[in-house]
Amino acid sequence: MQIGMILVLFILLVIAIQCFNKTNKTNRTNNANNSLDVNSLGSIGFNVYNKTSYIMVSQYLFGPDFEEPYPTYHIILPGGEHNFQVSIGDSSTLLHWRIGNANYDFESRDGRVHGSVKIQMGYRAIPRNIVTEAETEGPFDAETGSTWVTLRDDD
Repeated sequence: MQIGMILVLFILLVIAIQCFNKTNKTNRTNNANNSLDVNSLGSIGFNVYNKTSYIMVSQYLFGPDFEEPYPTYHIILPGGEHNFQVSIGDSSTLLHWRIGNANYDFESRDGRVHGSVKIQMGYRAIPRNIVTEAETEGPFDAETGSTWVTLRDDD
């Protein structure tokens, strides 16, 4: 009885988080020409797309260069997405990398972990370089562009 109650509460939590954690659809950069999204606040948007059949549960979010408000722990449902903003910095940081890291577990609806992904988002002004890297464990593939990563089930 208590396990069922916990499962129901978890599902309700997932739904609530998804409802209140909508991303800004105007900042999408997953398009044919990989255009750079530099917003007026001085940050670059990086998108994580979940095209797997699993729930992506954030486990580790680190990066002193994430734009405020600092990212909170969250989930990405199958077919969902999440946007991160990495600060460009000021003139004293033009030669330095601005980095944000996000690690996720891939969980089935019963809570079992089937794999993980480590994502690193980075920007450097001089020389100009924007990178998104992803390393997966388990039956998953990652496709990356300069400002996005799409995760898929390994066929």
